[in-house]
Amino acid sequence: MAQAMEIEDIQRSSFSTRFLGAHDNKIDGKGRLSIPAQFRSALQNGQKDALLYCFPAFNRQVIECGGPDLLNILMKSIANHDVLDEAREALEVAVLSRIQTLAFDETGRISLPKTLRDYAGLTAAAAVVGIGARFQIMTPDKHQHVLSLADAAAAANPDIMRGRSLPSFSGWGGHND
Repeated sequence: MAQAMEIEDIQRSSFSTRFLGAHDNKIDGKGRLSIPAQFRSALQNGQKDALLYCFPAFNRQVIECGGPDLLNILMKSIANHDVLDEAREALEVAVLSRIQTLAFDETGRISLPKTLRDYAGLTAAAAVVGIGARFQIMTPDKHQHVLSLADAAAAANPDIMRGRSLPSFSGWGGHND
């Protein structure tokens, strides 16, 4: 029970970095990809230089990316397991050992390592997709597929967006109570 509560706390934490929206960008012959300006700004958080942490998602062929907030989420999630727990070690190896720390050039591009490009099937273009405290890099075709699956799941579960933490208002929804 305590572990579930801690994970819920991590998920609900108010991290400062937010990545929103989707952007299709070209990948040049040297593997450089432009990251959207608002993403770079969120990563910089008032500092001149920003680092980007990227790793291959272990459940599908996309690249997970983010700043220090993402790293904190990962570390806290892993810390919920006992130090000698096999599940913890699996997460450490699957995620932490694969993280690549990337820097931006003067034009806002990153050089995606070939291993990451190959993993995600990236060649000439990439979709950079913001999803809150992190963003994903994937092929534009995969993004369209993921988007259609997400739309179907959202349509099948309309109550998921209910304002569970918002107070009830009398008269809300056109009722005159």
